[in-house]
Amino acid sequence: MYRIILCDDDKRLSAQMEYFFKMNPIKVSFETVTEGEELLQRIDEGNEYDIYFIGNMLKKLNGIHIAKELRELGMTGEIVFISGVEGFFTDAFEVDAFRFMKKPLDWKKFRNCVQLLIEKLNVNNKYFYYKKENMISKIPFDSILYFESSRRVINIVTTNGTYSYYDRLDAVEEYIRHKNCFFIRIHKSYLVNSLHITQYEYSKLYLVNNEFLPISENKRMSTKQEYMNYIDGFVCGITSKAVR
Repeated sequence: MYRIILCDDDKRLSAQMEYFFKMNPIKVSFETVTEGEELLQRIDEGNEYDIYFIGNMLKKLNGIHIAKELRELGMTGEIVFISGVEGFFTDAFEVDAFRFMKKPLDWKKFRNCVQLLIEKLNVNNKYFYYKKENMISKIPFDSILYFESSRRVINIVTTNGTYSYYDRLDAVEEYIRHKNCFFIRIHKSYLVNSLHITQYEYSKLYLVNNEFLPISENKRMSTKQEYMNYIDGFVCGITSKAVR
C-alpha cells in the first residue's frame, strides 16, 4: 500500500482528492494536512510517504520551502506541486519534483500523473539492496522466500540460493515497509514473502520450496490479519474450522 499525503489548505481539493483515491483501484493510504509545519511534524514523528502533493501558496511556509525541508530530512518520496500560480519551475527542479500541476486540476491529467507515479515507484521497489564487504548487491524481491535472522547475520533465502550479510531483522523489516512489498513478520527470526506462501495454518506456514516455518505465538493474530489483507480476505470454501 502506498502512502500519499496532500499538503494544502484548499478544503475542496482535499475532498476531491480523497474521493479520487477512494474510488481508484490502486490501494493507498491518503492523508491531508493544511500547513507545511504540520507535514514536517508528521515527518518528525517518524512518518514517511511515497508521494507528496504540495500546494505552493501556503500561509506560512511555501511549498518550495517545505519540499527543500523534506529533501534535507532525507525524504525520497515523489513530490508533485499543485498551484494556481506558475513561474517556479526552476525551484521545482532543485528539489527533484516529479511534476507541476495547475489548479483547478484537470482530473484526467491527474489520473495519468498518478499512474506514472505508481509505475515509477514499482520500478524502484523491485529490488532489495544490501551491502557486504564494501560491495552493494541487489536481489529481486519476487525471488526472495524469506529473511532469517541468526544472531547478527541475515540469511536471504531465495529461489536461487541463500545469501548472507550482517544486519538486524528489525532494520530489514523497516526497509521493506517503505518498499510496499508484502512481507510478514511471523517470528522474531523470520520475515516471509507472502507471494511464496502456499499454505497457511494457525501455527505455521508452507512455502513454494516445500519448507515450513513456525509462527510464534505472539505473532499469530497479526500474521493472520496481514495474510488475509494480502489475499483481500477472499477464500473459497472457508468454514469456521478452516482458518482460526
